[in-house]
Order: sequence, then C-alpha cells, then structure tokens
Amino acid sequence: MISSKELKTIIRRMRNGKIEGVRRGQWVQGVPPVGYIRGDDKKLVIVESEANLVRQIFNYAENGNGIPTIVRKLTGQKTRTGKAFTLTSINTILKNETYTGRII
Repeated sequence: MISSKELKTIIRRMRNGKIEGVRRGQWVQGVPPVGYIRGDDKKLVIVESEANLVRQIFNYAENGNGIPTIVRKLTGQKTRTGKAFTLTSINTILKNETYTGRII
C-alpha cells in the first residue's frame, strides 16, 4: 500500500515537472522531431540541413502530392537514423504539430 502511494506521488511529480517545462518552452518529449535538436537550455534548436528537407516535404504536400509520391521524390534522402523515408515517416512529419510552433 505504501509503495502504491509512493508510485502515485512520483508520477504526479513527473507530470507536473513536464507541464512546467512546457510552460517554459522546453522540449520534454524525448527525441525531438526531424529538423530540431534539443539545445543546452532544453529548448528546440533548428538544424538547418534537416529543416530544409522538412520544408521540402511540406512543399510537396502543399502542391497536392500524396504521401507515396513524396516518398518516391525523396529517394536517396535519408532520415536522421540513416534509413530511407517511408509512408509512415512522411505521415508522422506531416501530422506533427511541433512544426506549427506548438509544444505539446
């Protein structure tokens, strides 16, 4: 019973810490999305080489290209981990609200 209460206390403190970090504009979600790194102050910093690729992906989408077409156009480009872009990775980038300037 005591350990259950302690676990709830730890979870509450961690959640409150994350909420406070977000209020300060810090990235608290783990690995930042493509185009960003986490700076020394825990805020997102733009990586220009990756950001250009993300801009290109959004431009393709705005011009009416579907996700399979975008994947084909990015043949030869690699993700941060060195793998080829997939339908899932492009979909994740396009749906990520971080690119709108919001930290969730």
